[in-house]
Amino acid sequence: MNNLVYDAANDQLVINNLPFDGDAGRYVNTGIKALPEFQVYASQQVGEKGHVQYYAVYSQSAYSRAGAAGSGNHINGEGGGIYADFGHGGAMIGRASNNVTRPTGELRYDGNYAGILVHDDATSPAEAITLSSGEVLVYVDPNDFDLTGAIHGFITERFEYDTNGTRIGALEALVLDETSAFTDSGIIEGTAHSGDRTGTYSAVFSGPNSEEVVGAVRIADPTVQETGVFIAAD
Repeated sequence: MNNLVYDAANDQLVINNLPFDGDAGRYVNTGIKALPEFQVYASQQVGEKGHVQYYAVYSQSAYSRAGAAGSGNHINGEGGGIYADFGHGGAMIGRASNNVTRPTGELRYDGNYAGILVHDDATSPAEAITLSSGEVLVYVDPNDFDLTGAIHGFITERFEYDTNGTRIGALEALVLDETSAFTDSGIIEGTAHSGDRTGTYSAVFSGPNSEEVVGAVRIADPTVQETGVFIAAD
């Protein structure tokens, strides 16, 4: 996945570079309302096109946009694995303008998170992909450490849903580990974990006065990979 565009006129996502996801990579809104502030989209199978089922989550605000997509290890509507690992997917985050002033003073950002979980040990297409939601809290101190600043965060109130939007259960909190690796351009990179799952996160400040932080997270263990995105405002 190397590009994601929201087609507002048709309420569709256009996702590039994911194989077997249908003609022109168009994903339609499923109508699922379970993920606060996020919409859920699905790739379409038409004839022989789109035989791998993908799902995507997407949200946008005045300053930010964020989306994540993933596929399971089963052919759409059939059994049998087609990938030895987690299949294809990815995440995209963006801001309305790169004219962003680095924040000053300690700040707290609150917002929402949504993700795609791919289950490598699934025994059916219905179990191969689930969805996640959460509430994100990010703390930023741009003055300390000297020159680099510091950031950390938490994603709590996490729940898992099937692809019909039915809640399955609770998920462990996701921790955005403290990092000092952000620059004057507003790029943030760090490590993340949730229970036994570990991974990384990337984020940027958005808005002329860094009113928001928009980010992407990927964590995994040997059987489950979660790719998610968030938008949080100060």
